[in-house]
Amino acid sequence: MALLSARAALPAGEPLVVPTPEADPVQGHDTARVDLMLGQRNGHSVVQLLARPAYHDLMDPQWGYQRGAAIKFFEIELSKASNGHLQLERLTPVEIASISPREPLLSAKSWRVHMGLERAPSERSDGQRPLGLNLAGGPGVAYELMAEERLLGYAFIDNQARWDRSLSKRPWAFGTGAAVGLIGDISPSWRVQVEAFGRAYLVQQPGEIGASVQMRYSVNKQWNLHARCSNTKRDGFRVDQACLAGMQRYW
Repeated sequence: MALLSARAALPAGEPLVVPTPEADPVQGHDTARVDLMLGQRNGHSVVQLLARPAYHDLMDPQWGYQRGAAIKFFEIELSKASNGHLQLERLTPVEIASISPREPLLSAKSWRVHMGLERAPSERSDGQRPLGLNLAGGPGVAYELMAEERLLGYAFIDNQARWDRSLSKRPWAFGTGAAVGLIGDISPSWRVQVEAFGRAYLVQQPGEIGASVQMRYSVNKQWNLHARCSNTKRDGFRVDQACLAGMQRYW
């Protein structure tokens, strides 16, 4: 009791002030997002509508979020091409990426995983692009290539397990490959990502190579301008080529 009384008699100290971090998490973008994109895919004009309930991807504004970290839940994408009707293009229950740059004293680990329903990139003989399942992911490495975290380079082992009903012999395809990419911040509002990949599959399924580039310009906390182009080939033949641009709205 004497010790407690002595402590109670001490004068009050200076109040503890916790400084607000430079990138205040509560000031970042909202986690839900809607995209409206216009462009072309495989020679046909197309309109795409994407809705994401949560949370954050690599092309979102970084303010308030960890650099190189992304997690998305139940992202849904609808499309309407000039030669078809409105259809589900993609449903992604979960997609996670952790691109952690290595440092001299820390061997940070990078990895990513993707699971979802996706429409086949190429048409069958009947002109249809059926839905299939895609499971993908693997470990990787990443490095900061410029000062002030302006350019992040990465490479991943790109494991794939796909149910693709556009494949003529067997719909199941199991394979692996590599994906390399760069994420560059031209300014706090302007980010660009470039990625290329190559994959080989088992059981004589056709190999794939491809590349993509996307750009995001943040107009304000609620709105982005966004554009992306991609090209994929199987055994040297183009199966998917698309280029779209549009607006993104957080809410």
